[in-house]
Amino acid sequence: MSIYNDSPITLAILKLFQELEDWISMNHQYLPHGAVKAFIFGGCAFHIHTNARGSNDIDAEIQSISQLKKEDIFLFLENNDIEYLDHNNLETNLEFDSGFNTSLASIDPDYRERVIPLTA
Repeated sequence: MSIYNDSPITLAILKLFQELEDWISMNHQYLPHGAVKAFIFGGCAFHIHTNARGSNDIDAEIQSISQLKKEDIFLFLENNDIEYLDHNNLETNLEFDSGFNTSLASIDPDYRERVIPLTA
């Protein structure tokens, strides 16, 4: 399955999670690699798969090991919007949607087994 990893929205998504990784590395050096996982849903996930329709809010489930408070991750993501130029060369920003909840969304129960890893 192909993914669109070089569109402006996808690059903004990758930048957001790279900044989160950098923040974790700086503030929690003792944590192992992979201590946090993000599963992307909604319009951003749809865009990554189709290169059509995007969304300026990112719906994601965040999982972390017990040594890192999920609230700290959410606080970081909520306070670090990513500004970028969209496909029309207009300034816009990507925001983390802290209200997203997988229990309220219609999600395939085996999504964790079907995940497609994204890397910068």
